[in-house]
Amino acid sequence: MLAHLPGLRAMIMLTMLGFLGATVLAFRFNVLILLPSTLFGWLVVVVCGVATASSGMSIVSNLVLVAVALQFGYLFGFVFKWGTLASRRRSFLVKSAAVPDSTFYKISPENHL
Repeated sequence: MLAHLPGLRAMIMLTMLGFLGATVLAFRFNVLILLPSTLFGWLVVVVCGVATASSGMSIVSNLVLVAVALQFGYLFGFVFKWGTLASRRRSFLVKSAAVPDSTFYKISPENHL
């Protein structure tokens, strides 16, 4: 039923691509990457809207949708990256059971002489 609405597939596709693209960008870049990626997304929306002779209101709603999807995608990617790094850090802090406690000892001046 939803597929019969005009332009709905394009809106869903743009939202999903913006969300996933921003998620990937969050792993490598800082938050300033959202500005050029939002401008590029807007360019794609305007070109697609003009090519399909969409109304001005649908183009504006797609512009807002792409900008919000990019921001939420970046936020999701940032939180996912933080959670991944935090879980790695926690696994390194846990003492391994394979090495007994007496294997390594501190060198003190009494033991060194």
